[in-house]
Amino acid sequence: VRVGVDGAGVGSPDSLGVAGAVLVQVTYAAGPVKSAQRNKVLADAFKLAWLRSQVPTARTVIVVNEPFERLFVTGAWLPAALTQQGVEVALVRGGATPEVARMLA
Repeated sequence: VRVGVDGAGVGSPDSLGVAGAVLVQVTYAAGPVKSAQRNKVLADAFKLAWLRSQVPTARTVIVVNEPFERLFVTGAWLPAALTQQGVEVALVRGGATPEVARMLA
């Protein structure tokens, strides 16, 4: 099976000194989120959840910008499902620098 992700690398070593894989999907929207963009985020999230089941030690992160924030509000089903599957969500604001990212789920 061949699977593409937007970013992959080796994360920092854990407490046992073992470095784990990091798999990242990025989705960007300019202006209001369209249906196709929302569907892409859902597909990316499903892909990361599946990858996590195949590589349990991998850290999986979906990165979105501000227009997608409403999909990940507290109490919504998507962030709850992603948290349960071990998929992290990072929100990038403004200048899109790593220092501006914050974790949503």
